[in-house]
Amino acid sequence: MDQLFLKRQSKRAFSDEPIPEEHIVGMLEAFRWAPSSRNAQPWRVVVTSGVTLQSALSKGNEAWATKAPVAFVVCEVVDDIAPDVRKASYA
Repeated sequence: MDQLFLKRQSKRAFSDEPIPEEHIVGMLEAFRWAPSSRNAQPWRVVVTSGVTLQSALSKGNEAWATKAPVAFVVCEVVDDIAPDVRKASYA
């Protein structure tokens, strides 16, 4: 099995050091080019920080995630996928 998956970690501590905008743009560019079934790209990415980030967190995540300088919230948008593609792609 790929070592990348075997050695992954879930970080629960973050620096409050600001993330340079060019790094955020680079991450969004990576999302944009990510492959998807039938190129449906059924996701939207919301970048949030500060008070907006804190208000979006569930209670269980507040303790460790509030110090993160930025969060990428990835949402699946099934309604944007044509019904025939949705039926064929999601078995």
